[in-house]
Amino acid sequence: MGILFSHMPAAALAQTSDLSQTISVSPTLFEMKAAPGQTWTSEIRVVNVNNYDMVVYPQVVNFEPLDESGRVDLIFDMDASLPDATLAEWITISMQPVTILEQQTITIPFSITAPMGAPPGGHYAAILIGTRPPASDGGTSKVQTAQFVTSLLFVRIDGDIIEKGNIREFRSSKNIVPNSEATFELRFENTGNVYLQPQGDIVIYNMWGTKRGIIPINHQTNYGRVVQSSIREFVFSWKGEPTFLDIGRYKAVATLGYGEESKQFSNKTTYFWIIPYQQIFIALSIIISIVLFLGWIVRMYIRRMFMLAGIDPATARSRMQHKPQILDLESTHFDDSNVKPAAHLFAPLRQGVLDVRNQILHRQQHVDKKQSIVEVLFTYRMFFVSLVGLGLIFAAILWFVTSVSNSSREYEVTIENTGAPITLSSEEIYYQTLKSSIAPQDAVAYIEQPFSIDVVNRSGTLGVAAQLRIDLEQKGYVVANVKTEIGASTNRTVIVFHPDMQSHALALSQALSGALLSGSESHPLEKITIFAGTDTR
Repeated sequence: MGILFSHMPAAALAQTSDLSQTISVSPTLFEMKAAPGQTWTSEIRVVNVNNYDMVVYPQVVNFEPLDESGRVDLIFDMDASLPDATLAEWITISMQPVTILEQQTITIPFSITAPMGAPPGGHYAAILIGTRPPASDGGTSKVQTAQFVTSLLFVRIDGDIIEKGNIREFRSSKNIVPNSEATFELRFENTGNVYLQPQGDIVIYNMWGTKRGIIPINHQTNYGRVVQSSIREFVFSWKGEPTFLDIGRYKAVATLGYGEESKQFSNKTTYFWIIPYQQIFIALSIIISIVLFLGWIVRMYIRRMFMLAGIDPATARSRMQHKPQILDLESTHFDDSNVKPAAHLFAPLRQGVLDVRNQILHRQQHVDKKQSIVEVLFTYRMFFVSLVGLGLIFAAILWFVTSVSNSSREYEVTIENTGAPITLSSEEIYYQTLKSSIAPQDAVAYIEQPFSIDVVNRSGTLGVAAQLRIDLEQKGYVVANVKTEIGASTNRTVIVFHPDMQSHALALSQALSGALLSGSESHPLEKITIFAGTDTR
């Protein structure tokens, strides 16, 4: 029988012959340290949320990892040849049935006494609270039904503790992806004798070295313990802001720290390619067009140099076509009677400037000057077309460099193998980072708010909603969620609310320096949503 201990179960449904029963336990996990011979006591709370009385049956079992996904296998059989060798045998708890009145909570005390010969390291057990009594089968206690809730116990016995682990494998599930989405598989191996909870990050960089996302691992959670002599696989998904500019080779760097006795680190790097095939075709077409345009400009410039030097470009090209071999200056004869010795590389530019000055500045009448400007524009139309084209190319290059070097891009990550997948927006991750860097402040007088607040980033810039949440919390508001709309870009901040919440929305608007208000009958009554725009920066 397997359960997932990466996401602790808090409630379970149990089917009987005529009723559906629901129970929950708290806490769902105990973590303790003890020395051989030491006794540790605590209690577990069991809640009956049903509208009728019910009877529950406690039981203690050991568990061990079932596979790399975080599931565990409950071990009901005790090895009689090894008395007091397992944690379940160190636990003292009443196995008698307990009646819980409707809508009531009871506490079940228990104690753990580590024997004097308890081996150092990690030991694991689970307290089961079932809706049916264990059945005895040949001296072996088993649970008749899978309807139970569990509270897991992680106990560390002092002694010769070995904390040792490493990232055994870290890779992208696909080497080539068509857009800014990737799935990473990380396998952490515990080679010590005590459980570890590795914590760290996966940082994603584009081919220009700019950060494109941070995936937190085990930050403020309890889903990632790795017991000794086992391997735990973590699966994460990353989705970046869609754009065809960030093509190329991406790098993901995983860094994990672990250990309570002394902090140790393990890191590994993997690479993957983002190749949006349709966008690449468009990009290649643009590049080829730019190359052809630049080639045309160079040819026009060289033609102008020949003309200023008194050489007919058509004659020079004809002679070169008839003599494709290396040009021999002694055997190649041009009619140099009209060749001007002052011609050089910058002659076309100098001649153009002089010509424009002569045509415009030397005209005295206003009408003549306007006519001169028109004549100059027409005469040098190819030059001005080239100039505009070069300006557009330069602007495109500047836009490309600015885009790929912009680290304030939105993204979201999903932690896959934790029971129900957990999705975090870049705003939530940024908020946790921002909050940890702010110095503790005096107690804030909280505002009475009969509603929840969601802040959604529509500015197109990472961190706007996170900073807005910090500002609201410092003013006494409680913010439930921060989210982001990837790809959105809105200038004005808008507060959306149900008309019955108008007075509260108005107060929020005043706290945000006059944010726009938008009442909607379809909006949930007990929620106010703030869509953050660029005006909050």
